[in-house]
Amino acid sequence: MPSLCKDKFAFEIETCGKNRRRIRISSMKRSILKLADHLFGPTLCAVMSALNPKSRNNPSGALITLRQPKKILVVRPGGIGDMVLLLPCIKALSNQYPTARIDVVCERRNFEVLKLAGINCSFLPYDGNPATFLYKLSIEKYDIAVDSEQFHNFSAVFTFLSRAGIRIGFNINPRRNPLYTHLVNYDLDGAEPVQFAKLLAPLGINVTSSHKGMLNAASLELSNDIAKELHYLGNFAAINPCGSTSYKAWQNEKYIELITRLNRDHGLSVVLLGGDDEAALCNSIVDTARISSGKVTSFAGRLSLKDSAAVMAKSQLFIGVDSGLAHLATALDVPSVTLFSSTNPDKWAFRDTRHVIVHNPLPCSPCAIFGYNKPCNTITCMTSITVDSIMKVIKKIIEDNEGSKT
Repeated sequence: MPSLCKDKFAFEIETCGKNRRRIRISSMKRSILKLADHLFGPTLCAVMSALNPKSRNNPSGALITLRQPKKILVVRPGGIGDMVLLLPCIKALSNQYPTARIDVVCERRNFEVLKLAGINCSFLPYDGNPATFLYKLSIEKYDIAVDSEQFHNFSAVFTFLSRAGIRIGFNINPRRNPLYTHLVNYDLDGAEPVQFAKLLAPLGINVTSSHKGMLNAASLELSNDIAKELHYLGNFAAINPCGSTSYKAWQNEKYIELITRLNRDHGLSVVLLGGDDEAALCNSIVDTARISSGKVTSFAGRLSLKDSAAVMAKSQLFIGVDSGLAHLATALDVPSVTLFSSTNPDKWAFRDTRHVIVHNPLPCSPCAIFGYNKPCNTITCMTSITVDSIMKVIKKIIEDNEGSKT
């Protein structure tokens, strides 16, 4: 899949359909934030450190002794997948400090994730009006602030501005380290939920649960219009063919073949899921797939995250690239197949008999770290994945699930 890139901060231009290119607005916004963090973040960290010259980090193994905190801040920049993986930690904080108010700094799209998890917390969106966000952050006085961002600088600035006496963050970016009171070692190759759990170790909190099944599928309801469409489709598989970058893009023709074979071999209709900026791609796949296939429709751009979760919860199977919806499938415990390319499945994937990955690692794999990819014109790790390999995994998942019901 083609990708035009002047440097690692450049905007991505991706192919939509055979000969059309479109700029992904969400990718542009993320690129702008990353660029701003790269250009201004280190200076802000240095200024903040100079304002607090007496601050020093405590050993990562030192336990914190404190009375019941009144206000806790959790900082979680980034996408839906990161938020889903952080859910066990936020839940553990809520259980440990039941009377404390927990505020979460995050993007607006992640509000629904926390609501679906039933976690009692408030939200501070940083992707709206910056002045409003910074004002709301500065007028509070938190007891504890936990920064779950792995590398970038702005999150450390937010944590420092919280004025919390206890500020916990990862020991990986030396420019921001002085802004924390407690540093926790970060393993670049370690499973991300395990890394997040380390952040609560200084508080003496042991996070043992995974995000699997954390979302209550039974509580999700659909609108009458969507429910009618699903009733017409019968048993169906949900597919999310879109990733946040071109490095996660599988070929359209393969999705079309996959839809045809799901219809023919397993009697499964197909629903495509995605955001507003993914609707054109999904509609293009549907238009072509309907010529040679049976029941298929696209809900991309039509549903909220909550409605997408409700659709996934009613599906027999979820198939998608490494994305927020793939992590959501695990949290809903919907059987899933996830395609991995440039990212490290040992770090980002949850795997058991119900949740299986397909991955063709190359000598250059993985090439993604902290949201950046090494330049690549072929993305062979993704494009070499075959429909046959996906169908083989799907067949086993369906057979195992049918066996467990008998």
